[in-house]
Amino acid sequence: MALDVTAFLFEQLSPPEFAAVGLQGLFNALPDSVIYFLGQSGLSEGLSILGGAYVFRLMRKLFTFGIW
Repeated sequence: MALDVTAFLFEQLSPPEFAAVGLQGLFNALPDSVIYFLGQSGLSEGLSILGGAYVFRLMRKLFTFGIW
């Protein structure tokens, strides 16, 4: 029940406009050599770790009512 309410609330939030466009337009404008370098440097893994850290922080704040 609580998860359904939480899911409903998240579905009602609209993303900001800069997030709706995403990074795809930026990456499409880059030359192939730069895209290759970013792929070899682990950019996607780094962004995944960063996103996971933000989600963990927000969930920790949510479940502890902002005490931490």
